[in-house]
Amino acid sequence: MSQGNDHVEEKILPCLDGELSPAEAEAVRAHCRTCEACGQAYADMEALVGRLDADRDTAACTPLWPLISERLASRREPIFRLRFSLAAGAAALAGLFAGILLDTSPSPSPTWQQETWTEVGTLLTEQPNTTLDSIYLSAIENGENGS
Repeated sequence: MSQGNDHVEEKILPCLDGELSPAEAEAVRAHCRTCEACGQAYADMEALVGRLDADRDTAACTPLWPLISERLASRREPIFRLRFSLAAGAAALAGLFAGILLDTSPSPSPTWQQETWTEVGTLLTEQPNTTLDSIYLSAIENGENGS
């Protein structure tokens, strides 16, 4: 590493973190002693790393789970409300399934659907300014179910 214009700023943090080989780390430190810009960057980075290490006091960290657990426990509803909610939900679901299974309304045949869409397509292409809305409203006015 020459001491000319070859700056080592990108190697300063790896050097301080111990990620460089001993020879490489010594070369970075030697360059920083002779290069004013890199020397200032090394000093700034070293001070920052020192402050971060000082703030990393793990004894001062409070575990979060006890706080979260306590907050969740205070929000729990009594068990009978939960059981009632589950029973009401199950009853509603059973009613929905019963309605689906017992539905006796005739479903339109595929032929009927094809004829209806053919008629709609014909109306849309043959009559100017015709929209699906106007066809639907016309069908309702004529007493058809509109579907």
